[in-house]
Amino acid sequence: MISTRSRNTEYVNSANPFGYHLGQGTLYSYVNGYEYRDIQDTWDWDLIPGTTVLLDPPMIDSSKIGVMGAKSFVGSVSDGSAGMSVMDYVDPQGASLSYRKLWFFADDSILVTTSNVTVFTGNNISPTTPPVINVLDQRLASPDGIYVDGLSVNAGTDLTKMGSTLFYGGNAYLSYDTPFNLTLSESNRTGNWSAISTSMKENTTVPIFSAYTTIPIGTSSYTFFPASNPERLRTEVVNPTIKPFEMNGTLGATSSTRLALVFWPGNGLDATVPISTIGWGSKGDLAISSSDPAAFLFSSVANQSGSNTRTVTITVADPTQLLTTIVFSLSVSEGSSMACPDMIETGGCVSQGNGVTLNISLPIGGMAGSSISRNVTYSLSITGSQTQTSNGHLRSDIYGHLRRDIYGQLRRVIYAWRR
Repeated sequence: MISTRSRNTEYVNSANPFGYHLGQGTLYSYVNGYEYRDIQDTWDWDLIPGTTVLLDPPMIDSSKIGVMGAKSFVGSVSDGSAGMSVMDYVDPQGASLSYRKLWFFADDSILVTTSNVTVFTGNNISPTTPPVINVLDQRLASPDGIYVDGLSVNAGTDLTKMGSTLFYGGNAYLSYDTPFNLTLSESNRTGNWSAISTSMKENTTVPIFSAYTTIPIGTSSYTFFPASNPERLRTEVVNPTIKPFEMNGTLGATSSTRLALVFWPGNGLDATVPISTIGWGSKGDLAISSSDPAAFLFSSVANQSGSNTRTVTITVADPTQLLTTIVFSLSVSEGSSMACPDMIETGGCVSQGNGVTLNISLPIGGMAGSSISRNVTYSLSITGSQTQTSNGHLRSDIYGHLRRDIYGQLRRVIYAWRR
């Protein structure tokens, strides 16, 4: 990724003259380890795997190498088991393209969301012209075939195809809401290493597969399943384990017991998420608000079998690396509640009603932008069981009083008879 703290790539000793897009969120997948071996001389350098670029942009050359990024909101958050990367991007050469992008890494899948795509052409601003694409992959060809929506296709050169799923070389891709508008190629390409380095090696020809999808207007998401299989992909179509989230410009993802959110600069700083979508319960909502744009991860585990409480871990990071503190609040509805650990309101945690407010000091200096975690206690709504228990106690109390009254009356009758 590229930000105001980094350059897009380097150009040294005449090597890497076309690497302009190498700092723009590349995403490579190694299944057998040979996917990208010795193919860079034949690459289309505008189709770097994982990047978001203009289709058929102006020719790139060494004069465009080594430029600094234009945005500071670029970084990652991780709790050690899951993670999310975010990038607020503006093309550093002429600002011809801008977008916002996140990658949510959960278990064995990666959800990719692209939003706020804008193209600047002269004095015009457009979300569609020229087209913007997400590059799914560009790699050595695999002998196992190309499958779109489960059906085998022969790509040749620049085959266009609509479909919600793509499977190739052990990697699976699933588009949400809007199907992929795919362009697929699988053919021999010839290149020369001397064009990108000081190598004197002659022309080489290798079989290359590439796939990219045109981005629709608005927000689009897909999930990438590396080292997967067709059966897993079919299951995900019917019952996805990871889903994108969007609310008033806030982007994120939900999976089993997990939630990822990013509050972008210039957008709202609050969001409401149904509890059922993150596996913490069957009803109610989780409301989150933040004092500043930031990246958040939420996870939870049940405290013990049969318990109605869970420990929620909130992990936060500042992608700008400029903040020293952040304040955020969590609250829940439907009779549930959140509280500071052990009900002790210390360490920047204060319980308020059915929620909590946390004031956290963020890492600074060389650790700025790093993730920091805090725990809170989430108590699920047990209104139904409470009512049942209360009614049970009520019935027991009534029966107890009746028994005592009857026994008392009998004792008095027996006592009177004996007298």
